[in-house]
Amino acid sequence: MKRLITLVFTVLFLSGCTNQQYTDKYRFNEFLIQYKNNNNSTIGVLGVVYNDRIYYFSDEMGQSGIYSMKTDGSDIRFEVEAKDIQKLQLREGKLYYLYYEGISYGKSNERWGNKSYSLKSKDLITDEITEYKDIESKIKSIMEKYQENVYRGLWDFYYLGEDEFIVSYLEPAVPVMNFRLFSNKIKIDGEIPGLCTAERISFGKDIHSMNLRSPSKGNYLLSSGTNDYENVGTYDMAVYDVESESGFTIRDSVLSDIYMSNIFFRQENNLIIGSKNCIASYDLDKKELNKTCYIDKAEKLMLFDKKYILAKFKNREEIYKFDKEDFSAQKVLTNKKGYIIDINDDSYIVMDKKYLYKRNLSGKELWKVKLEKNYIKDEVKVEVAGDWLFIKSFDLKSEQSHLEEKIDLKNGKKTELEKLINLYKGDSYVYKKR
Repeated sequence: MKRLITLVFTVLFLSGCTNQQYTDKYRFNEFLIQYKNNNNSTIGVLGVVYNDRIYYFSDEMGQSGIYSMKTDGSDIRFEVEAKDIQKLQLREGKLYYLYYEGISYGKSNERWGNKSYSLKSKDLITDEITEYKDIESKIKSIMEKYQENVYRGLWDFYYLGEDEFIVSYLEPAVPVMNFRLFSNKIKIDGEIPGLCTAERISFGKDIHSMNLRSPSKGNYLLSSGTNDYENVGTYDMAVYDVESESGFTIRDSVLSDIYMSNIFFRQENNLIIGSKNCIASYDLDKKELNKTCYIDKAEKLMLFDKKYILAKFKNREEIYKFDKEDFSAQKVLTNKKGYIIDINDDSYIVMDKKYLYKRNLSGKELWKVKLEKNYIKDEVKVEVAGDWLFIKSFDLKSEQSHLEEKIDLKNGKKTELEKLINLYKGDSYVYKKR
């Protein structure tokens, strides 16, 4: 197995009261764009790329679950059943995923609910399905040692290799009507390896810091918050895989007041990291910041293709060209309509209530496609995998997700999903399986 270096960094989550009212309703998920540093990443919430195939959630052949196709959109195969998924990861010939179990309202009269997920995998050679019950049992026992009936299912994970995972799970935070997120490093059999002493990275005044950890194995760098849960768990973790140059964590609206630092990529022995309105270079040997780039008044920064910054403000978005050598940023354009969802190859993709556009950085429209409906609303997730855009919705009444759109970003061509569903519905013999 190739040497894997992962970097796991912290999230700063809820810190007080929210506008969520006392209710017995499900705690909704807002419109979510899942940004990626690398569109060919093997991890995602809707779609991932692995061995020249894209694995993604769909119901396009009349059955809901995870499908796969070649990167050009051909050879569609049904892989495994699921009403909804929260996370996908492909590694060492296995498809790991968070499987939707249902909406949980707890057992202690909290009167507010969340989606609950369990961890499974599918062996792509043997088709064997594995459920990681020992992991969930151990996490549940840790949580309920302090409070009964508090376990609400898993929320995020990352398979590290060698039978080790990072798993994240929700804890109800009564009475403020929020969920806290905790994470553990854990083995398949439920054993919890200890987390090691952290070194702190400070970006400067009023900017969130990161804590890097160095496990005894030496092939991981882990970062977490300052508070441990019985010295084995931390606040939310996100994973960056240096070898594949990819990684992220799920930042859903079920957690309030979330702010997270990012690790964008590694350049020799420097980490290129971001926090709020700052991108910085951190020397792993000297353990110090050596370069910084600030975008004044930005609320969030994302780095695409190692050379484009997407800066989000309250009323607009801006694209900057980023020079990674001298850490300078040159403003290219401003967007005030819709949301930019990807920047790549000197062009960008923007989505509004009616259309999806591809434009070059001079603003010239390369193509425009009309969307089936307005997707900028609750319970809709958007993600790019390879050269494809996936849009997924969740229906609360049926507790069922649907793939709304599958669009080839090279040319704007849409897959006619409804026709496929009507064609194949009820005809299980047509499914291509591995």
